[in-house]
Amino acid sequence: MPGPKDAKISKINHYLCPLVAELKTLYDSVMIPTAQCPQETHVCTALFLAAHKTCGFTSHTSVNTCHIYNLECTIINLMYNPFVGTTKCIMEKWISTGLISNAHLIAMQDNANKLHVPIGYTSLRKKIIKTFPFIKADKWKSWCLVYSPTVLSDHLLQKHFDNWMCFVNACQYLAMPSLTYSNLAETHFCLELFGRNSQTLYGEQFITPNMYLHLHIKETVLNFGPAYGYWLFCFEHFNSIVKSYKTNKKTALRAHS
Repeated sequence: MPGPKDAKISKINHYLCPLVAELKTLYDSVMIPTAQCPQETHVCTALFLAAHKTCGFTSHTSVNTCHIYNLECTIINLMYNPFVGTTKCIMEKWISTGLISNAHLIAMQDNANKLHVPIGYTSLRKKIIKTFPFIKADKWKSWCLVYSPTVLSDHLLQKHFDNWMCFVNACQYLAMPSLTYSNLAETHFCLELFGRNSQTLYGEQFITPNMYLHLHIKETVLNFGPAYGYWLFCFEHFNSIVKSYKTNKKTALRAHS
């Protein structure tokens, strides 16, 4: 639809009407040939347009949510849940409480600039020393998996660092293209241990609904496979490029960054 502003309900309803009509038909089931049933079988689908509300999900920054969860058929976003949500949250906690000082950030940035970042990860030039401003999911992933195990070890108290490494170990498994059942069991164990230790170290108020969802990541992977197959890092890399395109004789939606 024409941008750059969001469409009004009176306009978007007409736009969505054909789509909703097809979804209603699919919800009642249709006969479609499948790989298992080449001669056609009944297929019924349902689309949760607002899964974060219908299933008790909220933003990674939220501190309030519904306590009745229905997670079985909804994918937890493994791009935002661990990397933007928890990684950002715990860094803000360390900085605000003085566990990580400005002097630490300067030294950490110096160490980070000496690292050779593997292919597929993003460099964090000047981001650490500036307390991680305007960092997106791909950079939080790089910080969590590549930078933090090295640059935090000399600057964070041991009990906090050990707890953080539980989370990093879990994320390393989740970032793999494939993982075994034993890998998944260890991932769940690390996330549960991280949650318990975080509650002890930082208090109950630190445990957000986003962190609670860590305990359901195991079911998400069992139901839908490794996150590598459906997270949106590759797609979101091109968002800034797409937003810079001029459409409908209007200016760019947002300046290319």
